[in-house]
Amino acid sequence: MQFRRPLPTDFAQMVNLQNRNLATQLSPADRANGFLSASLSIEQFQAMDHDLCVVVCADSDQVCAYACASTIKYNRSIPLVEAMIQQLPRLSYQGKPLADYHPFIYGPVCIDQARRGQGVLEPLLETLLNALPPQFDLLLTLISKDNLRSIHAHQKLEIEELAQFEFQGQLFLILARSNLPNHISKNDPCRLFMENGTPDAHRILDLLKFTKQELSVATSIPIYSIFYDDKMSPELKNCLSEWAVALNLVTIFFNNEIYKTTLWFSTPNPLLGDIAPREMIIVGRFKKLRVFIQTTLSENQA
Repeated sequence: MQFRRPLPTDFAQMVNLQNRNLATQLSPADRANGFLSASLSIEQFQAMDHDLCVVVCADSDQVCAYACASTIKYNRSIPLVEAMIQQLPRLSYQGKPLADYHPFIYGPVCIDQARRGQGVLEPLLETLLNALPPQFDLLLTLISKDNLRSIHAHQKLEIEELAQFEFQGQLFLILARSNLPNHISKNDPCRLFMENGTPDAHRILDLLKFTKQELSVATSIPIYSIFYDDKMSPELKNCLSEWAVALNLVTIFFNNEIYKTTLWFSTPNPLLGDIAPREMIIVGRFKKLRVFIQTTLSENQA
């Protein structure tokens, strides 16, 4: 079995696997072995992969399991997850309010019935954590209280119950787990994030060889509104975080040789229309660049 990022053809298989495991499609006896509470389309899985990441377990090119990670912002449009998000301001984890963390939403996760009990979940989760941007330090998820198999499986992985909430007459658990320090260090080889998760603006701009004027153009933020300290705007922080993730992904591809990353971002690329990646960021084409990086990495991992 192979644990990896999805190929373009995997998303349709994920939907098929999902549909076979929806609670509405299972008998009561089958639901006792685990089930999914909500369904997603191919486009939604793809959007989630672009938002943060999706990973799959494949056996002979057949997807037999998948797990997803996405941001709080992405999940605002999903009613069930939004109902969980509404509970978060009053919750804490390990003595700290959730507001002190940089959480991501874990799920949905699904394992083919024939593969359950074979140790798939733990490496699937580890693959997901290793694919995550380093600033995310808290896993949050929800599981139906009736889904005892899934609850027990995740509790074995040190994912702890925080609270319960009701949605459309059904009870759900909110569970959490802090990300391990080695995950953050492993996924930040360029050291672009500080201990509190804030992007290190000076180091990011140094690797991209950006002037403050170029930063202003790339972010559409006036120069007089650009600050690198506690006054940094959420818009700038978000842009820098996304660029940092891209820099780290490319660095990991180059076996942590940072000078190769700097060279790659500065060199015109024929696969990108003979424009340098750093120039794509400046002219507002970062989303296209991010898709190119993610697709290239997925193809190489396959």
